[in-house]
Amino acid sequence: KYSTEIGQSKESLCKDCGTGRYGESSTGASVPTVCIECAAGQFSETVGASNIDTCGGCPAGFSQALLGRAYCLPCTPGHRQHNNGSTSCIKCGVGYKRAPDDDANECLPCVAGLYQNTIGQASCLRCIPGTFSTSPGTEQCTECAVGHKRAPDDDAKACIECASGRYQNSKGQASCLSCIPGTFSTSP
Repeated sequence: KYSTEIGQSKESLCKDCGTGRYGESSTGASVPTVCIECAAGQFSETVGASNIDTCGGCPAGFSQALLGRAYCLPCTPGHRQHNNGSTSCIKCGVGYKRAPDDDANECLPCVAGLYQNTIGQASCLRCIPGTFSTSPGTEQCTECAVGHKRAPDDDAKACIECASGRYQNSKGQASCLSCIPGTFSTSP
């Protein structure tokens, strides 16, 4: 507590250090600067705190970059924080995401059929037609091989062989072509 007024007769007339602050002076504090701000990465909801122990570290999934705060901020989607007492959150890496409903302690790998080539994202992207992904945490999808295709509605984890009577002589295609008149194909 402190008082800027001379001659206060009761402790209740003194002013409390606000949230995010504490006072260590035992007697005679006359200015609000006696209230010390909690460090970055910490917070205190207590009014009139008398020691540093009221400043607690931000929990995992939260951070606080500013001094003297009553709260910590949650990591935004696409970011995570697994440590306590952090001043900032960490962007998810390529091949990973953190959606709003995911645990803010970690980023999750994109599942097979999805990819992410940008850091700090909240979701993964579906492989475009003509490409696929078979493993989690993929940064980019792989083109379908010659003789294969993957249409928009096909499973994005694999390409499909062209059926007999159809072919594909280019990589990364979404469809197979019909054999031209005068030609045929008997096997996939």
